[in-house]
Amino acid sequence: MLINTIKSRLEVPSWAKLSESEYGELEFPCFEEAKKAGENPKEFAEKVSRSIVDKNGYIKRVDAMNGYVNMYLDVDKVLSDFPYASMERVENPFSRKNIRLEHTSVNPNKALHIGHMRNILLGEFVRVALERSGGNVLTTYFVEDTGTQVADILVCFKYLGKNLDVAEKFDIYCSKIYREVNERYEKEPALREKRASVLREIEGHDKDTTALLKKIVDKILAAQMDTLRGYRIKYDILDLESYILGKGIVDSAMKLLEEKGVAYTPKSGDNAGCLVAKLDGSERILRRSDGTSLYVAKDIAYAFIKHGVLDKAIRYTPFGKNYDGSEILVSDENGMPKHFGKFNDSITLVGSEQLAEQDVVREILRLVEPDSNYTHYSYELVTLSKNTAKAMDIELDVRFVKMSGRKGTTVEVDDLVRIIMEKLKKEAENGGRPLGDEDATKLAVNIVRYSLLKTSPNKMVVFDIDEATSLKGDTALYANYTYARGLNILKKAGTAGSKARSGLDEAEKQLAKKILFWEEHLMDSINNLKPNLACEYLHKLCDGFNSFYEANQVIGSDRESERLLLLRNVLGVMKETMELIGLFVIERV
Repeated sequence: MLINTIKSRLEVPSWAKLSESEYGELEFPCFEEAKKAGENPKEFAEKVSRSIVDKNGYIKRVDAMNGYVNMYLDVDKVLSDFPYASMERVENPFSRKNIRLEHTSVNPNKALHIGHMRNILLGEFVRVALERSGGNVLTTYFVEDTGTQVADILVCFKYLGKNLDVAEKFDIYCSKIYREVNERYEKEPALREKRASVLREIEGHDKDTTALLKKIVDKILAAQMDTLRGYRIKYDILDLESYILGKGIVDSAMKLLEEKGVAYTPKSGDNAGCLVAKLDGSERILRRSDGTSLYVAKDIAYAFIKHGVLDKAIRYTPFGKNYDGSEILVSDENGMPKHFGKFNDSITLVGSEQLAEQDVVREILRLVEPDSNYTHYSYELVTLSKNTAKAMDIELDVRFVKMSGRKGTTVEVDDLVRIIMEKLKKEAENGGRPLGDEDATKLAVNIVRYSLLKTSPNKMVVFDIDEATSLKGDTALYANYTYARGLNILKKAGTAGSKARSGLDEAEKQLAKKILFWEEHLMDSINNLKPNLACEYLHKLCDGFNSFYEANQVIGSDRESERLLLLRNVLGVMKETMELIGLFVIERV
């Protein structure tokens, strides 16, 4: 990292923790060391500032201020010695670790909506960040192909005469009939009995029902994978919940908990006959007295599989390809058994509403496998603004609404991309710069991705289609436009600006400061597994470039060479940041 490189070439105290400064370019606090020395922090910082030696000409001035040491750098000298070069593998706590990553976990009964996409896009960012850190990552989509929502779809095909072979994209078709059957439940109580019957058939492994279920799930998963390839989402395995339940893995996990004394069955009291685990002084039910397991028991069993607590080889068969051509495997009793080895570390992306349940999984896993590190990556939900609902023909009488597939208040990502594409192409046509389908699709995907990643995971997203497609403000379109604008300047200039003639002027220096510690910004995003930090930096970088360019001529100015050289550095950093977030880098907008 550049800060560490600069520090190694300066005679600064080894304890100094350098960071970007609001006043100069670098700063470090002296409070802790002053306390150790029994000195006043202000006076201590002044003494340290006088001791700093610079033999390379990187520092123009050093000041002490309120217990801090501030260093003003010769930015031109620093960037000349350390120009932009693509960031290599990051060293951090994830490096060289084997990590199981789980995200998506969507019921295969409908198309993916933007609420699902927040989970998926956060998961893909985590995968990329872990791989850039040198971690060995196994990425899983746990497919929840049992339960009432899947039973609803089976009702449609078994009792409502719906056809498996349709011209429409199958998952989009299933979203529509899923809404339809839930509307009909309100008017036809007998139809609810059909759902109960289907659930019993699923749980009892009825041959005809399970065969139909497999056909439906396979078709929906294939349609979902078609969508996700367009977003460059990558999976290694798809684990079907029906397989985990059908192979007795949950029962094996519960038996293991009993053997280790983590779970037991009370003979009296409110939980008599249930299998419970005692956590924090209270009993948590894992299995009811009638023998049915709660959802948390399934999560515990799957965590045991992920961490190698249960030595069960799951059978897999190929299920299509990722966008990069790599193979996706799906659990299948007719497949080949596969062991992935032991993983001490896992990360599971689940919404914040499951925080309590995930705490139970982590605590029980820790009791059985003390060395395990089970991380719940929590995030908040996505809601729709009134503008977005109107654009998607959803009637709202409130400012925003939580999405519900049953109620039809969802925005399927395929439909959203189509609508955004049409909007972009119309605006481009009106502006006299027609936009092709390929670039329009990539821009639409970027718009969705950036809109869902720019907000901290612990905050709710209110998706607004007008805000997301604005050319001004914190949007993907603004970032893509800024990059294309800068690239166009370089293309017009040709080979000019290969070598600067003199140092940077003040305007150039202010832009250069935006990229001085770009690696640290991206490292911060990677180390904390937070894409919003990279989005925030990208937005500041775009603002910095546009402010500079609108006030300063590049081509034809007496500082053309210096400014083109600076622009190449800025665009390199901008491109790397976009690629980390997962945005398509488009050369013309």
